[in-house]
Amino acid sequence: MGTAAEWFRVLALGAFWGSGMFVWEAIAGRKSFASVLNLASLALASLLFGMFMVFEWRVVHDGVVVIFVMAILGLLIVGLLERRARIRAEKRPPEPPHKQG
Repeated sequence: MGTAAEWFRVLALGAFWGSGMFVWEAIAGRKSFASVLNLASLALASLLFGMFMVFEWRVVHDGVVVIFVMAILGLLIVGLLERRARIRAEKRPPEPPHKQG
């Protein structure tokens, strides 16, 4: 399952990579870079990155595979939810301009 030191390295590498990706999206100017679903997918992707960097191919052989597969499934589910939310937002009629009086 990995030692405490390995899991700390997973968190450290994931946090480093996730912070970099967050800043990248903020600089790119995406409107939804701070949405809840985007932050959830960023956290899961950071966890996956850290796990693969620390455990390498052991991630699919040891007991870590359960956590790895759950993170992949979570990332897929969040991606589908984010896509669904984007499609709903595109179909929504535009709001009328507010009158200032």
